[in-house]
Amino acid sequence: MARNPYPRRSKGDQRSWPHRLQRVWNVEDASSADGEALDARSGSGLTVYDEPDIEHAAKVWAQNDALLSPLLAGRVFFAFPAGTPTLPLMTLAIITGGFDPSTPIAYPRLTFDCWGRTKKEASDLRRALTTALRRLDNRAMTPEVHCFGVDDIFYTWQPDNEAKLARYVVDCTLKVCNIVTV
Repeated sequence: MARNPYPRRSKGDQRSWPHRLQRVWNVEDASSADGEALDARSGSGLTVYDEPDIEHAAKVWAQNDALLSPLLAGRVFFAFPAGTPTLPLMTLAIITGGFDPSTPIAYPRLTFDCWGRTKKEASDLRRALTTALRRLDNRAMTPEVHCFGVDDIFYTWQPDNEAKLARYVVDCTLKVCNIVTV
């Protein structure tokens, strides 16, 4: 079994782990057809593809998506918060995935836990999430991370009987690329 290239973050770790790798896969000349620079703000005009910070991009996307933000109000976390959090909320993590060595595209497998007080509340969040994931085809998740598609979306009902909380777990595979103009 391959080693997970995305290690779990510790509580105080605020670094964006995949961003720290700074692997450059492809550099293109970002000039127009007639040779002029595209934009003075783009610096050198080089487009660099490196390994994206998928967890951060997925969290920002979920917090700002038109379907999810009314339900979540920013309550998207990497782990279930301590204490008695406001529900519904969503947690997310990378299960597996990595870069394709021949292209600048990453194929991470993500898991989203949709938590609610009742099964209906968790189900409403799960429905909104799966609809939002299906709409994510060829769209930007953040200004730097672009999603080319979402595959293999499936969900399971996994309530937490000890805490008496409802939960649906949604898994999916993303096709993403980090594009930075320097």
